[in-house]
Order: sequence, then structure tokens, then C-alpha cells
Amino acid sequence: MKATVGDLADHIFNKDRSDEFLFCRSCGSRYSASKGDYWSLPDDYKFECCGEPMTLARELSRIVEV
Repeated sequence: MKATVGDLADHIFNKDRSDEFLFCRSCGSRYSASKGDYWSLPDDYKFECCGEPMTLARELSRIVEV
């Protein structure tokens, strides 16, 4: 999903989404996904990195027996 400023949560007021970040599938870069960090951009601004759209992501981990 292409991430826009409008998709981001304000992490000061919405702690449930504070573990989200903007993610580049091409290079693996991670950037803040707090709406307050992009206050000067319009809500329809689409984030890009490496010429590709960035996605809103959350890292999960799991334990698997081997």
C-alpha cells in the first residue's frame, strides 16, 4: 500500500500505532511514521524512496522451535 501523510497517526495522541514506520521495500530503509514529523506536507503527499512508493509497516517477531 502506498503511504501518504493522511495514513499516518499522530504518535503523541495515538500510542496504539507508535510502532509503525515508513518502509522502503527496495533498500530496507525505515523512516518515522509520525504525522507530526511531516506537518508541512499535504495529507495526499505520497512517500517515496529509491523511486518507489514507501509502505506503512510494523515489525513483528516470532519464536519457532527447530
